[in-house]
Amino acid sequence: MSSEKAVAVLFGKPQTGNLLVPFAMLAINDGAYRTYDIENSRQYGFIYHLSASGFQVMEVDRPYWCEDEKYVERKKGARRIQMPKRFLTRGQDFVNWLHNDGVDSGAEYCEECQDWYPEDDTCYHIWWCGKIGTFSTPSERFKCNCEDCQRARECLRLSRNRLLKRSKGRSYE
Repeated sequence: MSSEKAVAVLFGKPQTGNLLVPFAMLAINDGAYRTYDIENSRQYGFIYHLSASGFQVMEVDRPYWCEDEKYVERKKGARRIQMPKRFLTRGQDFVNWLHNDGVDSGAEYCEECQDWYPEDDTCYHIWWCGKIGTFSTPSERFKCNCEDCQRARECLRLSRNRLLKRSKGRSYE
């Protein structure tokens, strides 16, 4: 069991659905503050990763839970809520719930699938570009033209053509 403890959690409603889901968490462990990003994936559940550390106050502009108001800077539209019961198991802190029920990984979003994926298990629409040192997708705004990215885009184009020919009898260009 970790000695890390959640002190503030930012919630919001995803584009589809009405239930509040966590988006970010401020936690403390032996006096050190850590901020986690949390993504809600249909396939994997909650994917979280450590995004920052050091003392900071979480800026909240949507529903939030916190143990003490000193951890948050409240913006317009923010309202304090009780921690939704589905995120807690009896006697468990939100951090422990997240470590037990979530996936500890960076996350990448796929426009094609409209879902979040852990960095070590992405869908085939997402690939690593060694030239620019980041993940890339067909809709990526950087549009790298290295050999790996060109090959990945060509594979996607060919697989789309095969699927469309099977379903409609025409090619995708």
